[in-house]
Amino acid sequence: MAYYNGFPATYQPMYQPYPYQPVTQSNQPAVQSRMVEVFPAEGEAAVPSFPVNNGGTVMIMDRADAFIAVKSVSLDGTPSITYYDKRPPAPETPPVDMGAYVTREEFEARLSALTPVTKRAAKKEVDNESV
Repeated sequence: MAYYNGFPATYQPMYQPYPYQPVTQSNQPAVQSRMVEVFPAEGEAAVPSFPVNNGGTVMIMDRADAFIAVKSVSLDGTPSITYYDKRPPAPETPPVDMGAYVTREEFEARLSALTPVTKRAAKKEVDNESV
């Protein structure tokens, strides 16, 4: 038996639905971003014991602003911790002026010039002690 719904049998809706386009591999973004959470910590000793879910990554910042640690745990539960120092790098020492130093040849020449004087002085001391 035919069921009557109040509309004529030739009724067509006035709207045309948009055609459905399934999501395929080609129109997905190539890189999927992951959210990294930031937490404070009290020193480096607190970082290894900080809880992180498998497959998760957290950024841990020291309250004293000394370092930043990124702790990641792989899906099999293996943790890895990377430390970054927040202090600015130490300034490089200026180059040393090598003109203020004596070369080996100059040193040997001056040493040989002083050697006869020191031998004479040592000989006088020995002579004075024996008297």
